[in-house]
Amino acid sequence: MKRVSPTKPKFQEDWHSKFKWLQKDSETDLLWCIYCRSDRHCKSSFGKTGAKNFKTSALEEHARSVAHQDAILLQERDKNGLEKCASKKKASVDVAIEKLFKCAYFIAKEDLAFRKLESLLRLLRECGVEGLPRMYNDNKACASFILHISKALEAEIYDRLRKSPWFGLMVDEATDVSVTKNLILYATFVEGRQVRTSYLGLLEVEDGTSNTITESILALLKKWNLDVRKMMGFGSDGAFVMVGMFTRVAEIM
Repeated sequence: MKRVSPTKPKFQEDWHSKFKWLQKDSETDLLWCIYCRSDRHCKSSFGKTGAKNFKTSALEEHARSVAHQDAILLQERDKNGLEKCASKKKASVDVAIEKLFKCAYFIAKEDLAFRKLESLLRLLRECGVEGLPRMYNDNKACASFILHISKALEAEIYDRLRKSPWFGLMVDEATDVSVTKNLILYATFVEGRQVRTSYLGLLEVEDGTSNTITESILALLKKWNLDVRKMMGFGSDGAFVMVGMFTRVAEIM
């Protein structure tokens, strides 16, 4: 009578869902535990050499083993430690960047040259202020910080304008060193029971004609979703192009 060899156990695909820690090396046909394999002190075959036992009972036994439980705890502890370290590092970077933004805001508020940021930071270090980065200390960085601050403040101001029942505009013309025409804009609005006046910024225009100025102002109001029907006042420096008769800005608006 011919003897029948016992069937060799095979890898079962449903083991992946039952044993989340299990890995199979397709080249060596060995079974590994992702937790025990990362623990250099683990003596289990699932972590040290790779297991050859393709039996469900062997997998269940390993899952209950002390070595396996210790390897899980060790990896969770290392993961939490890395997360805390990364979180702490991010917090310190955020604080450093915040200090740079505050210095740049001071430069703009006091109407100082952007190149003064470097000397201001040097003075603060000499006075014992800690956490000031050595990077982003030049005039280009200062200009970039101020640009981001101005965008944030601009959005806040226009949001306050939208909430006001009415607003007025004050406009003045200016020409910079490159002979570019600009409009200096201020707004008057109601906030609570107070009348506020706020600087809106510079608006570049192609030329100084009344039609161009009017179109530029209306385009700005549309951009920030401001209802022109709520504009109850318009003020300027009295130039003819602004308040003259018929085709002037005040008349058109």
